[in-house]
Amino acid sequence: MKRLVAICVVMGMMANSAVDAAPTTVLSFDDLVDGSSAHYLPVGYGGLDWDPEWFWWSWDQPPYNPSSPDTRIATHNYGGWIDFSPLGAPVIFEGAYFSGYDYATVHFEGYLGSTLVGTSPALDPSSTPTFLAANFGGPVDRVDVVCASFDFFAMDDVTYAVIPVPGANGGPLSGMIDSPLCSCHFQ
Repeated sequence: MKRLVAICVVMGMMANSAVDAAPTTVLSFDDLVDGSSAHYLPVGYGGLDWDPEWFWWSWDQPPYNPSSPDTRIATHNYGGWIDFSPLGAPVIFEGAYFSGYDYATVHFEGYLGSTLVGTSPALDPSSTPTFLAANFGGPVDRVDVVCASFDFFAMDDVTYAVIPVPGANGGPLSGMIDSPLCSCHFQ
């Protein structure tokens, strides 16, 4: 029995290290071309669902400066949402860069299902793109970008890491965490 418990502990540590080792994705929007006029973000961009009001452009327009040249996104709203559920697993949402007018205070709200996981600090944008860290403290499958002022910010370099599902890669622990040999479950 002690050996079984030890195996479960080791498998749990390996599962948790898989979460820590999740690769980071940065959506820079720079692969979008023909930014000479504003375009709505393509449906399913980056494998995600986006609020249909998000649009992108690539020309110079201070103070809406991109973090990574040349493309950034914005919305003709008081923010917008990003749905990560098409990825099939929750994400650790790290944050994004913002620029714009200083009265367009922005923050993130992160959800897992319908439960609010956390709210980021607020940021007053400027013409210098500044990273707003989400600091949710847990995984999310949806992020709302909330802005105090209508249409006065730009967002770039959305950064997140998909949490791998233990055993999904077919490795040596595949299927063992919930096997009859080990009745422990890890989250």
